[in-house]
Amino acid sequence: MAVVKYDGGVYEITPDASVLDVLLDSGVEIPFGCKSGVCHACMMQVVDGNVPAAATQGLRDTHKQKGYFLACQCVPEVDLEIANADQALAKYAYSAMEYSRMGGDILRLRLTPEDNQHSIQYRSGQYINLWLNGECRSFSVASVPELETFVELHIQLRSDGHITGNLESFLSSNQPVVIQGAMGDCFYLPEMGSSPLVLAGLGTGLAPLYGIVRDALNQQHSKPIYLFAGARDQESLYLHDALLELSGRHDNLHYYPSVLEAEDGMESRSIYDLIRDTLPSTADFKAFVCGNQNAVKKLRKQIFLSGASMKDIFADPFVSPID
Repeated sequence: MAVVKYDGGVYEITPDASVLDVLLDSGVEIPFGCKSGVCHACMMQVVDGNVPAAATQGLRDTHKQKGYFLACQCVPEVDLEIANADQALAKYAYSAMEYSRMGGDILRLRLTPEDNQHSIQYRSGQYINLWLNGECRSFSVASVPELETFVELHIQLRSDGHITGNLESFLSSNQPVVIQGAMGDCFYLPEMGSSPLVLAGLGTGLAPLYGIVRDALNQQHSKPIYLFAGARDQESLYLHDALLELSGRHDNLHYYPSVLEAEDGMESRSIYDLIRDTLPSTADFKAFVCGNQNAVKKLRKQIFLSGASMKDIFADPFVSPID
């Protein structure tokens, strides 16, 4: 008889019972909803062992790769160790290898692990939690693990922020920072190689897209890639030169900058109008959209209505509280 290890407990799986049934019958409180595999409220993560195929039916490939499964559909045949999805993430101490302003209030922070034996595993475009003085904020990763030995973050500094407002001062003290992760579904997979890509982001939403597009190119993605970058003004378009240089080296990468307050000959245009006029159809595309919640919602809707399947639109919207 198979057993399931969860949160320090060991539970026997009775014949034909799901992981969800066994945990609930044992008095363990975990989220659940429909119990039919539709709502995904009971999604969990396997730490050790193999779940049956039925337990991952209907999940995104990104979820499957991270070991996620539906507890209500999981009738295990072997012993399993499981955890709450994305909640059992270790924290690691990292040192600031380099930090500098990229333009305006955007800080580029490059981190290396204090102990090379203990570091996060991530894909470009995911996000990590950065802890400082007992508080944390989430930031997307712009680096590519196969190309770089550091974790790179692009952080918008805010004078009223408990973390971002004091970050430069903290880094100057040479104290280690604590990071946790990685999380999120916004990353490139090898099986996307047969599809054209569209990436759209505003502000520091360019950070994960910069990582994703370089990851795709490093994996020899040969289909067309359309990258749309939006900002208030040209100074806020902080990766403009780097993206121009990257597109100049790859014929299949098409870079389209957009600013609302134009100067130096650049046309004033919203990112939404630019995408609509450039890509009237996004059928068969894989899409990545990043930025604040309102922008991501609008971009997802626009790309969906122009033909892309909603399951092929990957996004991790930014939440930026006054911290």
